[in-house]
Amino acid sequence: MLLINIMFLLRFLPFLFFINLYDSFKIVSYIKNKTNNIIYMGCDYYIETNLCINYNDNMHSYINLNRERGYYSGYDNFIMKIRDEANNMSEWEKMKKYHLTPQAVPFLIYTNNSFVNEYVLRQYKEMVEFEIVNNDYKTWDEVKDIVILEERYERD
Repeated sequence: MLLINIMFLLRFLPFLFFINLYDSFKIVSYIKNKTNNIIYMGCDYYIETNLCINYNDNMHSYINLNRERGYYSGYDNFIMKIRDEANNMSEWEKMKKYHLTPQAVPFLIYTNNSFVNEYVLRQYKEMVEFEIVNNDYKTWDEVKDIVILEERYERD
């Protein structure tokens, strides 16, 4: 009799397994959709990392390496009150100025017709060469220096 009851329960084991598997996919899908909504929401300002190619004839060319979204920290009711009150406008402007000031120091990667080191050479040479030759119609001899810059600006 015990053997018959065990056999009866074992018939439902695959069914229970697939129900648990289906539920786990729903949870992963929910978590994935929730994170996508967070990633693609609006922002207060942008942070861009650019390569600035300076030529001997004082022309400049930019290559965008990275663009991130930035948010004013503490963006809650207290900050909204500060922004809306006319007498505390200086505090709001100070916070904006802090967040819009670049945090990274400009980094020189190419000068005197050579890259600073081998790592930078391997990482950026093809990208810069494509920009110089195909987009700006210049040669390496006309490049004065190349600098990595961080720029921050408010969205439109």
